[in-house]
Amino acid sequence: MTAEHDGIVMPRNIDTLIQNAHVVTFDHHGTVIADGAIAIHEGRILEVGPTSVLTAAYAPARRVFAAGQVAIPGLTDAHIHTAQTLMRGLLSTLGRTRALRVPTWREYLVPFEAALTPEDVELSGQLAYTSMLATGTTSFFEAGGPHPESMARAAVDTGIRGPSR
Repeated sequence: MTAEHDGIVMPRNIDTLIQNAHVVTFDHHGTVIADGAIAIHEGRILEVGPTSVLTAAYAPARRVFAAGQVAIPGLTDAHIHTAQTLMRGLLSTLGRTRALRVPTWREYLVPFEAALTPEDVELSGQLAYTSMLATGTTSFFEAGGPHPESMARAAVDTGIRGPSR
């Protein structure tokens, strides 16, 4: 955590310190740190603890003051069809005007996905993943669809974590 130089304890350099947040840890004890901090370096969380402890232990390049905010671990969407994001709301709209044909996956979803180009799927991924990130979902598992390489490009571009081999 800290380094010693000539008998003096030096704070460790890090990229970001989020401080003064209500940190929900989701540990086995249900710990919530009322005035908590999160030390982040090179895209990884190094430590979570009271703001007073972490501000003494780390020298951040950037501080994020999060008083009144809640920090939670990133959520995971365990089943998403990225390519279907562009048709969000279509079935409910059609259902208000007529009875839907069943099964809906065969009658609507598969034909819709089959007509998508790689560029369509990448755009759908950008929409899906930025929406997920904005609401606290930081990783996902793709359930399957066309043009997976386009989904991967969108995931890399947005910074969301997806499954790897």
